[in-house]
Amino acid sequence: MKHLFKAVTLLILILSGVTAYSQDAQTPQDTEKAFITSYIDKLHFMVYIDEKTKIAVSDEYLYRKAVTFANDFLSKKNVDVVLLDQIENLKKDHTTLVEDVKGENLSVVQWLAQKLNADVYIVIDLLVQSEKRGMQFYAQANVSLTVFEASTGRMLASKSYNQLDKSLGSSDELARTNAVGACINRIMEELLLTTREYMGKAVERGIRYELYIVDTADARTLLNFINRLKSQTQVVKSVESVYSTDTEGKYYVYMFGLPEDFESVIYSTSETVPGLEGLKLVSQRGKSFTFTTGM
Repeated sequence: MKHLFKAVTLLILILSGVTAYSQDAQTPQDTEKAFITSYIDKLHFMVYIDEKTKIAVSDEYLYRKAVTFANDFLSKKNVDVVLLDQIENLKKDHTTLVEDVKGENLSVVQWLAQKLNADVYIVIDLLVQSEKRGMQFYAQANVSLTVFEASTGRMLASKSYNQLDKSLGSSDELARTNAVGACINRIMEELLLTTREYMGKAVERGIRYELYIVDTADARTLLNFINRLKSQTQVVKSVESVYSTDTEGKYYVYMFGLPEDFESVIYSTSETVPGLEGLKLVSQRGKSFTFTTGM
């Protein structure tokens, strides 16, 4: 009986040890979930104006105020934002903008978001009416906010608010500004929550990176590289070919990692492929990378 008791005790201890080890060990799925949670918590937002909107000179200040109101709300929630001055300074670089967007299905706002490393961007559109009664000014606003994923241009969420009551102000400008501010503050909380929820779903299979490789020797070299990339299943979740020729290729690479991790994987993989050992990064726009062999 003593021997049996010892054997049973030993078996229980061993099983307990295995169970404890299994609970402590983090599976790849747990790691991916942890990455997604961290990624969503640290999303970088850009807020700007709908490029298709024709804005009267007299209303330009109102749109700037709308962007400022949205940025202020996000900042108070400890969300990183792109400042309006950064956007407008970059937009002045018209030559780079035209060269980058040429041949791509890319809006100006999406280009700006990518260049400024935003993960998501919010497009603002608004309509404001105002009137004067006696010595007071009254205004009523209708504000729409639409959120897009910067790397794909995919719409994540859209919220609008039509103000039923009217905002007051000692001047027409102040009344209109107050009306816009009231609408922005009314819908930003829900918009932020919805954006994080849908962005979490959007990256469940990994962050999508655009990979361009140019000046390659032949299609076989590219194919060899992509197969090597796909084989790194601990890092790379999937690779989709957009197009490839003898001299270049474009691919979507899904992985749970930051841009610097993606760049590192590309370099480490290229070093194992004859003809691609000297691969160099020539440009980066957000999660879009272009590499050349230098041939």
